[in-house]
Amino acid sequence: MPPARSLDLVAENAELRAKLAEAEDMLRAIRRGEIDALVMQSDTGPRVFTLQGVDSTSNRARGEMLEIISDAVIAVDADRRVTYVNPAARQLFSLDVSAALGKPASEIPELHVLNGLINENSMSNGEWQGEAVDRGRNRDSPTRYLDATLMARQKDCDGSAGILATFRDISGRKRAEANVRKSETRYRRLFEAAHDGVLILDPDTRKIIAANPFMTALLGYALDQLIGMELYQIGFLADAQASRDMFQTLTATRQVRYENLPLQTRQGGLREVEVVANLYDEDGRSVVQCNVRDITERRRAETESRERQHFLERIFEVLPGVLYIFDLNEKRTVFINTTSLELAYSAEEIV
Repeated sequence: MPPARSLDLVAENAELRAKLAEAEDMLRAIRRGEIDALVMQSDTGPRVFTLQGVDSTSNRARGEMLEIISDAVIAVDADRRVTYVNPAARQLFSLDVSAALGKPASEIPELHVLNGLINENSMSNGEWQGEAVDRGRNRDSPTRYLDATLMARQKDCDGSAGILATFRDISGRKRAEANVRKSETRYRRLFEAAHDGVLILDPDTRKIIAANPFMTALLGYALDQLIGMELYQIGFLADAQASRDMFQTLTATRQVRYENLPLQTRQGGLREVEVVANLYDEDGRSVVQCNVRDITERRRAETESRERQHFLERIFEVLPGVLYIFDLNEKRTVFINTTSLELAYSAEEIV
């Protein structure tokens, strides 16, 4: 036999012996219960096989659950080589599983988030949980927010431990939370800057739970003094029974309106207000919002206007001559004084 051929056989024999030794080590580990499942390559991709034994039913159920859960699950061994990737992880990280299995996670660009978490967290208690930010691998990649957990796995046959990592994409929830915060900020700005008073009440207790600055200035109360009071206690309603009646009406109609309501401030001043109370749902609970508009100046101007008009009419009535006022735009008689009527002049004759 040629020497080269002999050397090839020796090398092949050594390789077979190494594989046999590896298989024997794995068999011993299986017998000791240190291996729960095997990942095997097939024509259709990697497949997970749970091992039969005393806990075969449990192992099979665990493997099936990992395959169907929506959370991404990735397992690495003590050398940080990828040993398992479930379908959710394949989709979340756009992984080529056949290329990833057996490869160090640090050499897989798609797993940069996992590598960062492993390097940054010691898992002194055997577990780490928190949020991870995936900013992508280039500028065009959208930022994703992940709820992540790292857990130390049971020791492998060499005495070292691997890591089981789970991920859940919470980007949608984070965006929704950000939108809620923006809406709350906008509402708070409107609430604080409004030139009408706003009171928020609990319909069950009928007590004030919030008030804007305009309302506290109008009433002369500090905010902490208003909180916990009922409407009748600040002069909006006559008494506790009137307050109960108003809330019963609100429950039935969802809205109550008061016009020209006299309101006495804490300092004893009197203001006239319009109040519109609405009952609505907020985050699954009912609240009452009272919008209060101070119409004191408007009412004063209306009263002054009526008084001036009445004064002028009295003067016109005592004038000795004929006085006739006709609105050309509306084509109607506005005023005829008493002298005109006493002389029996008709409107046509005066014109």
